[in-house]
Amino acid sequence: MRIAVQPFGQVPQTVIEELTDDLRGFPAETSIEVLLSLPENAYEPGRGQYRADAFLEICDRQSGDRVLGVTSVDLYAEPLNFVFGQAEVAGRAAVISIARLAHADRTLFRDRTAKEAVHELGHSFGLTHCSDDICVMHFSNSLADTDLKSKEFCRSCASAIPRDWRPRRR
Repeated sequence: MRIAVQPFGQVPQTVIEELTDDLRGFPAETSIEVLLSLPENAYEPGRGQYRADAFLEICDRQSGDRVLGVTSVDLYAEPLNFVFGQAEVAGRAAVISIARLAHADRTLFRDRTAKEAVHELGHSFGLTHCSDDICVMHFSNSLADTDLKSKEFCRSCASAIPRDWRPRRR
């Protein structure tokens, strides 16, 4: 099993390396793929944002059991005015944006990035949003929501992940 981390556009290499390291809790090999350009057809000039689904389409064509796109551009998905990430529920492809996760505290920024990545990968395993405020699958409508939740799945969400993909507790 392999999680392919697929960078798009200008993403600092350290962010990709730290995220790949943070995903090692999953019982899968993680790999960093070759940097791809931003999908030109995804940019919406009136919004100054990129459509998240365009990244998912590209990720779905890449190799790997799960493909996690990572970008530094601002993403949106209708009807929301922005998203931290998006995934195919019970699919292979997911994407996160670090655009709104940035913080001067590098540890906080790294934690936010890991939480959003694990959250989107959770959707790829078929999980929906969780009502438990500290479960990584809780919906983040703001950075405060992201900061509150943990990087781990609650007991209920963890048990819903296919056994061979369940993360090891840290």
